Amino acid sequence: MMSFYSLLGVVAATTGAALSAVMTSAWVNLAFAVLFAYLGLSMLGLYEVQVLPALTAKLDMAATRWGGFSGTFLMGITAGLVVSPCVGPVAGSILLEITGQAVAPGSGTGSGVVLSVLGRGIVLMTGFGLGLSFVFLVVGLLSHRLPQSGTWLLRVKVLLGLAIFLRSIPRRDNSSGRDRTTEPSTP
Repeated sequence: MMSFYSLLGVVAATTGAALSAVMTSAWVNLAFAVLFAYLGLSMLGLYEVQVLPALTAKLDMAATRWGGFSGTFLMGITAGLVVSPCVGPVAGSILLEITGQAVAPGSGTGSGVVLSVLGRGIVLMTGFGLGLSFVFLVVGLLSHRLPQSGTWLLRVKVLLGLAIFLRSIPRRDNSSGRDRTTEPSTP
């Protein structure tokens, strides 16, 4: 899982301006709003969404067949893909921070600066992947002590689904009257 997110950090650091331009596009933000609405309605129980079931099943079968380090590595990548919708907003924020550092005015273009931005991207996303992996490790080790699923978990799911759905609704910035979800902000 950590390798998956480290690779994303490398991609963000090396693409810099291109990824930043794409992520600040009004159309991309609109697509994310539609995605959030779709996922929020799913969590509210209107329909069931499965994230890449064919790919996840293939990776899971390969991980079981290979075993050892390779199997564990594939299981981590599978877990990274499965939890992507849940951690997407946080991972996206970190990736935008990395791309912003890569295209910051006055950041220079020397090899030392490029390596610094690349190193920062790797460190940030590796740390994120390590923290996420730690949560999975703790849940796996303490799974026998966790409460059983039931009505409390359905209530939490609906509450989080409502929060995700409400986040998809465009809001206006009170100070400037601009739509904050479709217009890039200016510093």
